[in-house]
Amino acid sequence: MIEVFRSEDFRIGAFGSGRLQVASTWFPPLIPPSLAISPVVLDALPPAANPSTPPVLVVDDQAASRWLLGKMLERLRIDYRFAKDGTEAVALAGTRRWGAFLMDIEMQRLDGDLAAIRLRGLSSFLADVPIIAVTSLPVAEARERCRRAGINGLVRKPVSLFALETQLRRHAAPLFPAEQGFLGGSSRRKPSTC
Repeated sequence: MIEVFRSEDFRIGAFGSGRLQVASTWFPPLIPPSLAISPVVLDALPPAANPSTPPVLVVDDQAASRWLLGKMLERLRIDYRFAKDGTEAVALAGTRRWGAFLMDIEMQRLDGDLAAIRLRGLSSFLADVPIIAVTSLPVAEARERCRRAGINGLVRKPVSLFALETQLRRHAAPLFPAEQGFLGGSSRRKPSTC
């Protein structure tokens, strides 16, 4: 593993397979604390956006997970915004047009599956926005919760760029102009895989 980021709160390591791992335990910083990037600053980093498509709302209560998903979306040249939990996601849902929701299933104030049910009930417009679960739950439990909530896709943690892009292309293909992204090409929206 090659360490690519370390702060007082978490570290991120990259493996030769292209998979990234986030550890949220404390590790001694590699650089002086005065120069370390805090998770609050990471939330404010500007995305490498594609202005012709609506942004993706990344919903996770862990700053490291939000940061990592944001970096992956930047790599795919997809604009994004953050919400810290399901309650904040429901509040932000009606503020603009969204390309997709990437939602953790287990969060502190409102779980992702319950937030998805609320999002689907807010308006007919939100009923068509793809929701992709990002979770470390056991596969059987995650699939059942996704199915009950009307969530379109599932990505397991630790998240790989390939798995994320595959699910986004399957359920939110308009986010990708032709030949954009890690996989290249485009695909049609397919039915739920949960």
